[in-house]
Amino acid sequence: MLTFLFKNILAPLLVGCLVAIFTQWINKR
Repeated sequence: MLTFLFKNILAPLLVGCLVAIFTQWINKR
């Protein structure tokens, strides 16, 4: 249960952070 919640919350959060950093990096170029 805890691992399921961990993956369900942390995975999208990590992807969102990566996408935000990627878009910022593209905008800076």
